Amino acid sequence: MRHEITVKKIADLIIEGKIAPWKAEQAAQKEDVPTPDYIAIGAMARRLFIENKCGQKFHHIVLPEKPYQIAYRCPKDGTLWTLAAEDTYVKCGLCGTSLKMLDEEKRYSPLVNNYIGGAEDYYSYAGEVTVAGDRELGI
Repeated sequence: MRHEITVKKIADLIIEGKIAPWKAEQAAQKEDVPTPDYIAIGAMARRLFIENKCGQKFHHIVLPEKPYQIAYRCPKDGTLWTLAAEDTYVKCGLCGTSLKMLDEEKRYSPLVNNYIGGAEDYYSYAGEVTVAGDRELGI
């Protein structure tokens, strides 16, 4: 029961814009949710957030088979790079300069798929959320 309250509380914080969706696990840890439960709580809170925003209900969450990606910029030539989070080589492929992560608001913004644990390639469209998999339309 406590975890259900925590999921709702964290989802409400995301919906109100008080925390970013990718900070849901961190918020669960602040609520004293033990390891590894805080990971599931974060995913469920993001699920409620997405359901609230798009009006769709999801039957299940699928863990991604690929690592999530992070956006970088080359400080020398300004090129944008998207690398897997697990990549350790973070240098510009054109000039060899060490890449810098984009500001936090922009770094994860295209990763809608990662927020809900999707299994497809990472993508998003400005102002829309594209979802693959089973969903309950609530019609």
